Amino acid sequence: EIGQGCTFTFVGPLWRFAATAQPSAFSASELTLSCAAPKLVSAAASALTAVTLTFDRNIAQESITDVSSQFTFTNGLTATAFQVNGRQVTLTTSEQTSGAAYAVTVANTVKDTTGGSVVAPNNTDEFRGYRAAAVVRITEVQPNMANSMDLVELQVLTAGTTDGLVLQQDVNSPVVLLTF
Repeated sequence: EIGQGCTFTFVGPLWRFAATAQPSAFSASELTLSCAAPKLVSAAASALTAVTLTFDRNIAQESITDVSSQFTFTNGLTATAFQVNGRQVTLTTSEQTSGAAYAVTVANTVKDTTGGSVVAPNNTDEFRGYRAAAVVRITEVQPNMANSMDLVELQVLTAGTTDGLVLQQDVNSPVVLLTF
């Protein structure tokens, strides 16, 4: 996972093409890699008992050894299990209070695949407790009404949050009309 901002040293042949140096490593063991510390990019409740953390680098699953102490929350929320999928770590949590404010802090013992630790200030994020999404149906559309206005009528079929719902015009060249 070599990226911009990483440095490396290696033992092996160094070729040249015109003015461009071309280091040639044939196995990962020939490289010593140093990259910036991984950052917690976002935290979001994905279910009533799950929170998905997204990092800017791939997380090493073997670095997570005690989920309850490595991922701590405010407001009494606790983590009991985890699943790593590249840059995302999904935590199984105690039951969240819908819409409540939470913060998660990741311990510096959680590392990326190059051995870099998640450290402050990039180890904390806030999120809201899981809220089920409302199910809505468009029941009427009246474009070009008087005064250059449009009418879109929505019917709520199932109670829940509309936070983040996007109403857009067109599919091929979408224009966002409203974000709830």
